[in-house]
Amino acid sequence: MRIWVATALCLTSMPANAEFFNGLQMHDYCTSRPQIVAGYVAGWGGKHEWDKDAATLTALDTMPGTTANNVAMSAVNTAKGGVCLTEGITVGQLNEVFCKYLENHPENRHQSATELVQKSFSEAWPCK
Repeated sequence: MRIWVATALCLTSMPANAEFFNGLQMHDYCTSRPQIVAGYVAGWGGKHEWDKDAATLTALDTMPGTTANNVAMSAVNTAKGGVCLTEGITVGQLNEVFCKYLENHPENRHQSATELVQKSFSEAWPCK
């Protein structure tokens, strides 16, 4: 019984953090373990596109009409951090853009990898 109580106390006292990686770690992984970076950016890109598609359908359903659709789509693009990935983009391209951004911006490497992926992709694939 004591073991269960001790385990429960340890688990409840652990801080929860959704940020698994930061820019320093990812910069290191770009050369030492590129498969980790590839998996991370592929997951980010896939989730981004799914979220964008869901937001687009919602916006089009709730705001019918050409002008309203343009406003809704602009809001979707803004909400997604201004990242509009082009069709046919590869994981290799996502990986290259992210690692190059980390190399060129050492001052930002302390930030979360999530923020840095968004920044690097919004520079490479901005919404128009």
